[in-house]
Amino acid sequence: MILKKSFPVNKSSFYELAITLDTVGEYKKGIIKIINDLNNNPIFLPIKLPNSIFSVNSNDRSYLIHFDTPHEEIDTVTMYILGLDISTISISSISNEQMISRINLTRLRQLHEIEFTKYYLDLFNNCSDKKLDQKLVQKINDEYSIFKNPSYFDNFVKNDLVNDPSCKKLESQKHIIGKTHSKNIILFLTSTIHDESSSTNRIKSIIKTINFDNNKYHGILCTRYGYPYDHSEDYYNKKLLLTKIDGIDYIPLWQGKCNYNTNTIRTYIEKYIIELYKVCIVNSVSIIHVQNNYINGLVAGYVAKSLGI
Repeated sequence: MILKKSFPVNKSSFYELAITLDTVGEYKKGIIKIINDLNNNPIFLPIKLPNSIFSVNSNDRSYLIHFDTPHEEIDTVTMYILGLDISTISISSISNEQMISRINLTRLRQLHEIEFTKYYLDLFNNCSDKKLDQKLVQKINDEYSIFKNPSYFDNFVKNDLVNDPSCKKLESQKHIIGKTHSKNIILFLTSTIHDESSSTNRIKSIIKTINFDNNKYHGILCTRYGYPYDHSEDYYNKKLLLTKIDGIDYIPLWQGKCNYNTNTIRTYIEKYIIELYKVCIVNSVSIIHVQNNYINGLVAGYVAKSLGI
């Protein structure tokens, strides 16, 4: 059943939509669309609830959603509500300053709500003279461009990776490099190696077992691009200049102190792909095994596909 609720609005104005849900459950999810009644066009992104980005003080029943109305003619909007039990719903007009004060781009980005983050970034830029952190703006725009172009990294691997000078040099020397090891090399890619978590200890145990028991395979350990420089200085100064850890061959992926925090997501993944690609060529890697997180998996997938392993 679709619930409909209409409200009068003005064009080029700002509003706060307040919603209280009657019932909330793990599997109780729904969607709200806000439509301009004059032309039946949506004026805001579809709102999926429950959603922590709109919650009031982490309350899973109360939500505040802020939106603006277009410059075109508009008299009323209708909320089309599907799958939600609404206790109360209302909208109130707010000022430009109130709207801007309630936009937290950092929090939205941390919650990986790319479309809403981009919507509010554009709204902020259009309605305020306040200067934003340009690094944050660039990161948001990069994330949004990737979100809208799912084949971006396919094109990068196809066109840019193969033409990268350092990669081309290694490709031309493959016959010279040859197999650096008589066994098939398994590269274990992980986010960290210095903690004592169960996942870190497990990956070390797997490699030790392979290297001790198996005369066909040899495991080496590799950490994500930029690690440990994405930690504080007092952390990474103790972790540098290692070629082995717990008796396991260890290869860090470095380019100076470049890391996740000094890049946008796009430039970080591009650099990560290039460096992992080169390590796999130099070490004649036959298999890549990935342990957390999704970026490691994404990069390893592209590199493996490029190398045909």
